[in-house]
Amino acid sequence: MPLASLKHANKHPKRRCTSCEGVRVFRPGGARPPTEVMVAFVDAHRDSDGVESICAHVRIAPSTYSAHKRRQQDPARRSARAQRDDEPRVEIQRVWEAHFP
Repeated sequence: MPLASLKHANKHPKRRCTSCEGVRVFRPGGARPPTEVMVAFVDAHRDSDGVESICAHVRIAPSTYSAHKRRQQDPARRSARAQRDDEPRVEIQRVWEAHFP
């Protein structure tokens, strides 16, 4: 993808622009880092800067941070879908490692 296209797409991140339609930048987690990564960042810096000030800068709601921490401490609070998805995860990982060492 040409650099000019990326620069143009970055100028219009929220607005749909006909000249940058279809331009996407792929990265893990979509447009922003996954919640797990953001929570880990807040955890790493919370002693020196405080949770709310960090959340304001990384644009994650303090309630999202708190809810994620509660689910980490008590996995039974996670959604039924998330709990069901854990069951085949071990087998999928084993098969993937067997085929892509």
